[in-house]
Amino acid sequence: MGKSKWCEKIVQIKEIEKLLEDYDVEIDSPDGWVQVDQFVDKGFWEGFEVVCDGKIVICNENHLFETKDGWKFAKFLTNSDTILTNSGEYKGIEVKKTNKLHHIVDIQVDHPNHRYYTNGLSSHNTNVGKSIFLSDCAANWLIKGYNVLYITLEMEEKDGIARRVDANLMDLTMEELAEVSIEMFNKKAERIRKMTTGRFWIKELPESSTTALNIETIITDILSKQKVKIDILVLDYLNLVGSYRIKDHSNSYIYLTKVSEEVRALAKKYNVPCLSAVQFNRKNGEDNSDPDFGDIGDSHGISKTTDLLLGLSLPEELQNLGQILVTLMKSRYGNKKLKRFLLGLEVDKMKFYDVEQFAQNDIMKEDTKVIVANQSNKINNRKVKDNSKLAEVNF
Repeated sequence: MGKSKWCEKIVQIKEIEKLLEDYDVEIDSPDGWVQVDQFVDKGFWEGFEVVCDGKIVICNENHLFETKDGWKFAKFLTNSDTILTNSGEYKGIEVKKTNKLHHIVDIQVDHPNHRYYTNGLSSHNTNVGKSIFLSDCAANWLIKGYNVLYITLEMEEKDGIARRVDANLMDLTMEELAEVSIEMFNKKAERIRKMTTGRFWIKELPESSTTALNIETIITDILSKQKVKIDILVLDYLNLVGSYRIKDHSNSYIYLTKVSEEVRALAKKYNVPCLSAVQFNRKNGEDNSDPDFGDIGDSHGISKTTDLLLGLSLPEELQNLGQILVTLMKSRYGNKKLKRFLLGLEVDKMKFYDVEQFAQNDIMKEDTKVIVANQSNKINNRKVKDNSKLAEVNF
């Protein structure tokens, strides 16, 4: 086998889609050269222009930049922020809306820190929020002793899911996890094994062509060969599942309604709760402090089928506090008095955490429009309810 030949050149992100067809592609990052796994076409969005160190990045509101105060979405950047540059220094910025639509494209990279330089500015992989929530739930259920099956329909994400769960359980940042010694890793892994009797499987399946029948095959295979019953199914994520009853995708309402019905039927058949996620639409997005069914992307049929619907949103007031607002949008289970509450979020450690009650006092009032929250101490008292239904999280 001959030696690989590498060619270093500056290209626009939109050119990477074509390059990936024929070449291995790496991109510069604060962690050195990292492998590009996937090209992502996000469609048309209102743009944000970020100028730093004489360079310009046009992005959408949800593009993450590495600032001196941690990762921030473009929509929450201010001119007082500084961003990590390829010089190794944090430098001042100017940010503004462009007030016009731009065709936004992005990439994903294969590295535990999920970051790379976009025109010299440190950026984060696309699609960060939903999978953090799903992997955090999976990690906590595992510690509780439940057998968790995690289905990822984004093929390149299998190793990423495992690293997120490891970082979460070991209480390490993604950067610390990448640098931890083998001895320390094994020591922490052994401690986790002693804490739980639960089992954890991560299965990667192709998007769109995977149906509830394919997932059922995995469940029955684990049951028959390993004699283990699945307690929790995590599906990352619902919009990427296909229907085995209809093939016509032209009507997203009908198609995704069928998909959600099929997944719910599977969960009911095996008496296993299923947690999945869908995206908010682009009009209101994840910064809406009072989301409703009209904010859900792709199909209202999903929200009609689910038994429990939570909306996770990130208003500007909570961004710097490391907190997220959770809204109860639908519940078929008893008490519905708790309409809204807060969760803490540590992106670097891929985990959510509970906040103290005093931080919840204002946000839990139904008529509260302005969010007043305080960063609080972390507590871990999560509980799992075996409801054998389909749960859905919007982020």
